[in-house]
Amino acid sequence: MRILHSFATICLFGAALAAALPACSSDPAPADDPVGRGAKVWSDQICGSCHGEDAKGKEGPNITMSKTAGIGNWTYQQFHDAVRLAKDTDGTNLCVFMASFTEGEISEAQMKDLYAYVQSKPISDVVNKGTYCP
Repeated sequence: MRILHSFATICLFGAALAAALPACSSDPAPADDPVGRGAKVWSDQICGSCHGEDAKGKEGPNITMSKTAGIGNWTYQQFHDAVRLAKDTDGTNLCVFMASFTEGEISEAQMKDLYAYVQSKPISDVVNKGTYCP
């Protein structure tokens, strides 16, 4: 009887664990969710370590869509060039600590998703140029 009770307990625990696992999975975001896919790129490339998880700036600058303190006046192409080439809107190099990401690291489709994710962040009109570069 004791063995049967232990077996039943193990089965119940296993069923509960199996039911919980899908909620913990790291499956990619659905095809119709560019913001979710962009969040994965943001996480995979650890963008938040410099720009803050809220994109309001940390060691790197505020990159929210604020038109006065962030990148709200940038076109998609300017965002693309900042991430891909580490170039500012005027074509000059960004801070030496801003990595440039090859297409092998961030594909063109992922770049668009990353832009959608950054656009989804709450806007901060607080100027924060970061602490890494002037």
